[in-house]
This record gives sequence, C-alpha cells and structure tokens, in this order.
Amino acid sequence: MTIMPRVKRLPALLLVLSACSSGGEPGPEGWKRVGNPDAFTFHLPGDFAEQSAREYRNATTTLTVDFGQDTDPLTSPAPAGAERSVDSVIVEQYPARIVRTSLPARQRWEVAIHVWGFGQDENTGLTMSLVSSVPLSSSFTNRIFSTIHFAAR
Repeated sequence: MTIMPRVKRLPALLLVLSACSSGGEPGPEGWKRVGNPDAFTFHLPGDFAEQSAREYRNATTTLTVDFGQDTDPLTSPAPAGAERSVDSVIVEQYPARIVRTSLPARQRWEVAIHVWGFGQDENTGLTMSLVSSVPLSSSFTNRIFSTIHFAAR
C-alpha cells in the first residue's frame, strides 16, 4: 500500500526542507543540544530529561533515537484504526521521511523521522521517534527535526 503525502502538510515540509538544508538550526532559547557529536546532534526543549543515550522524556512525550545500520525505515503499515501521513523531505543533503501516526482512541500520537545515506556506510540511518499521550503539533516536531546536524564524514 502506498501512502501519499497530504497536500495540507506542504508548509510544514517547506519548514523542514529549508531549515535542514542549512546544516541544522540552533535550538530556540531554553533548548539543549543532545546526541553524539561524532555522528549527529539535535536540540530538545529544556524539560526533556535524558533517560539513556537513546531516550529522552518530559511529562507527556518520549523521544527515542536509533542510529546505525538496522534502524527502522518507517515503512511498516499503520496499526488498525490509526490515521497516518508520510512526507518525504531532505535533512541536510540526505533523504528522509516523516511519518505521523495518531490513535486518538488509545491516546497515542507518534511522529518519527528516518534519515539514511550518511556516515561511513551509505546504509547508515537515523530514526527519531516521538511518542506522546497528547497530540504533537507539526510545528513542534518539525522544530526538533530542523535542528538535526550530521558530523562531517
């Protein structure tokens, strides 16, 4: 099954495309830089606490990071009853997809990005997933994604 991007998401896509093409934006005031400086960094709001090197949480949202050759490419079908949209974007010069999934009946909203084709091996990927008990706005998630920066190879 092919899922086409929704046209109404175009302004959000332009934000991600323009922000990411410049090498990752700095985070807004009060945000902190996290990640692995030898591979990639990004910014999160100050209320996100690091749980591990791959997980950050605030009161309503968990962000997980998967980096390497076996990252989730975000191509699996949506769960039963879910609404899903998929958008293709560019992060710096690398191809990426953003998948937004909502299950309001289960109070679960997820927005994830998968970027691939960087690093020592062209198969290296980065998947970041935000899962929340409250709806995640496109402006909030795109702001996080626009701060992704990859270290020079």
